Amino acid sequence: IFPLYVSGNAQFCGRLCYELLRCCNSRLSSIRQESCALLYLLMRSNFEFSSRKGLTRVHLQVIISVSQMLGNVIGLNNARFQESLSLINSYASSDKVMKGTGFPGEVKDLTKRIRTVLMATAQMREHHHDPEMLVDLQHSLANSYASTPELRHTWLETMSRNHVRDGNFSEAAMCQLHVAALMAEYLKLKKVHPWGAEAFNKISSNIAHDERSLKLDAGVQDIQYTEFILLEQLEQCADYMEKAERYELLGELNRLIIPIYESKRNYEALAHRYQTLAQAYSKIVEVTRSGRRLLGRYYRVAFFGQCLLNGTRKVAAVVKKFLRNMSTGEMKICWQDLRYRCYMRYYGSYCEMIGAFNEDGKGKDTKENDGAQVFRENTARDTKKEMERT
Repeated sequence: IFPLYVSGNAQFCGRLCYELLRCCNSRLSSIRQESCALLYLLMRSNFEFSSRKGLTRVHLQVIISVSQMLGNVIGLNNARFQESLSLINSYASSDKVMKGTGFPGEVKDLTKRIRTVLMATAQMREHHHDPEMLVDLQHSLANSYASTPELRHTWLETMSRNHVRDGNFSEAAMCQLHVAALMAEYLKLKKVHPWGAEAFNKISSNIAHDERSLKLDAGVQDIQYTEFILLEQLEQCADYMEKAERYELLGELNRLIIPIYESKRNYEALAHRYQTLAQAYSKIVEVTRSGRRLLGRYYRVAFFGQCLLNGTRKVAAVVKKFLRNMSTGEMKICWQDLRYRCYMRYYGSYCEMIGAFNEDGKGKDTKENDGAQVFRENTARDTKKEMERT
């Protein structure tokens, strides 16, 4: 039966995955166990059908089904569903036939992505009033959907809109660049376009790293990405870069846009691009002489400790602040506010901060963080220095 679901049209596999996941959340343990076994066998059948190269179809359809279930307000972030995920993992790790293959790792990666989606979705409701925490959770969610172009695109756009609302045009521009790289990578895998996410390396090495995890299934209806839509997205990226005053990056971005216009012999668009580029380079000369551009610093604050997140020994909260022109005294006041909002409010007043890590990350051994003690890690990055290196 299973070959019918792992080949041909992916809709049948998607419907089966949706129903199996719904049964994995059943109140009856017998139904949960049988559903987990059936879903595991479907994964294994997909892996065997692909000549043991991966379980792309089931991976994509499970992620899409989880997203649909959350959209239908079906509660999955509970002990029953977590137990079902653990059971599927145990099947993969104890399967002697699959030992020595990449199958157990594929299953573990899929269940980990599902857990991240559930955790981030639940916490977004809790932290909807905190823009920094909210966008960090949205970033985690977008990363969990890295293999699914449509879902990742949706969350990157959501992050971009939130950044624009808060006046963070640099972050919004980066989200739009990730969307453009996602489109380019998809078109490259479809053999429609010559270059993919690797072309954005000179703008940011993170882009290629994050956008090369796409999984394509021949049985899934194609996403309506075209070279024209990619070009529009690149133009939008250029607009955001200009608003963010990231003039140095416009040169690299235009090196991707201009050849497309040249191939189409669109001389009007080429004239506009070169004119915009000349203005950007003039702006660089102007702000370099005047020193009036304030690029600020990014402050990332992470907390470690057993008392955070119900006793887990993981990074509990990540907060990022973009501060344009802040004195040391103002930073101290800001940090006190962050400290209060991050764990005094969210995790209880019983938390006690006892130390801080260095910027190199040494000392992150959370096994030593016992009881109600919390360690803090501060990381600061000077944007001006980063821009000078580009």
